[in-house]
Amino acid sequence: MCRRGFTLVELLVVIAISGILLGLTLTSVQAAREAARRASCNNHMKQIGLALIEHEISFRRFPAGTVARFQELEYTSWMVSILPQLGELAWFEKIRMHSRLQNSPFRPVPHPNLARINHHYGCPSDPHSSSLQYSLRHSMLVGPTSFLGVSGINSKDRDGVLYFDSRVKSSEIIDGLSQTILVGERPISGGSNFGWWYAGVGVDGAFDHTLGVYEEVDPTNPWMPCNARKFVFPERVSSSDCDGMNFWSFHPGGANFLHADGSVHFVSYGSDDVLRALATRNGRD
Repeated sequence: MCRRGFTLVELLVVIAISGILLGLTLTSVQAAREAARRASCNNHMKQIGLALIEHEISFRRFPAGTVARFQELEYTSWMVSILPQLGELAWFEKIRMHSRLQNSPFRPVPHPNLARINHHYGCPSDPHSSSLQYSLRHSMLVGPTSFLGVSGINSKDRDGVLYFDSRVKSSEIIDGLSQTILVGERPISGGSNFGWWYAGVGVDGAFDHTLGVYEEVDPTNPWMPCNARKFVFPERVSSSDCDGMNFWSFHPGGANFLHADGSVHFVSYGSDDVLRALATRNGRD
């Protein structure tokens, strides 16, 4: 008795169906992995939120977005200030010791923590957050951050909560804690020149660990070689320094933002008006 085999058409159909099923499986796996990464990222931001709130309760103000010159820990970021609230008191005390020995984090030699990973400030979806990055402009290794403080509409207006030498109390957030954002996602820029957790090269830390939601760039400034335009909330790809001028993330469709009440919410790209309203502490909007 002769057994009937597969015809060529049947074989092609089986291969096609197998390919479709494999593609669907891979897509589902990738989606599940991203969902897990996003949940972990969300949890990191909630822990940061609890630390910021605890700092405000202890010191009756939120930390400065960037510590001013001639103060203890000068030029370091708000992310350094809340290390004790994140359970890193010993690490914080070592940083204080380095600061007392040498005020500037950069001169004459860089503080060792500039080139150290801090996993509290990394988002698993951000491929750069788990390893040291090399800053092309400054010729040194740096520890990146996936999160930046929100300084307000832009870094000059300082109408948010975390900006240069800020000392904002929760009672001064007239718009309401749930209606004001403290921190947003923004991976390190292309070239790794903007977005370090420890300190910032710029005087006010703008673009390094704080950022406005509606920044306008001066094209004559050699530190920001971008076209003259306003950066709001578009999707970016981390390919140049210009990607450091606005909040964005590696999550599809938008980015997470931490509110002053400790909650974390996902904001979709293109929600420019919403983001501007959330960025101010006393915009009455």
